[in-house]
Amino acid sequence: MKVLYKDEFENLSVMEVSKASYVEEDEVLALNGPEDDIAVKASKKEAEKVIRELYETDKADVTAYEYCEIDMEFDDDDDDDDYDDDEFDAMLDRILEDSEKNGVLRFK
Repeated sequence: MKVLYKDEFENLSVMEVSKASYVEEDEVLALNGPEDDIAVKASKKEAEKVIRELYETDKADVTAYEYCEIDMEFDDDDDDDDYDDDEFDAMLDRILEDSEKNGVLRFK
């Protein structure tokens, strides 16, 4: 699906969209793509109209709506990545130690 929109600098842009949903607490239509996520100010009724248009035609024009910034709930947190890397490194160290003890691997 493709969406035609104006970015924060009023430049005309096109974006591939994999998900569109209305965020009621922010009163915005959130448009999620493989590279970027954007949002436009819209009422629930307007958002439903755009979502239906995307569903039926695989494209929508939201240039008439105001571009806005929103915080996405599931943004990656770099701290989590560091924690996962530490766990993985520790697990790998245990496997290598066990393999060396069992004679599977020998380091000179």
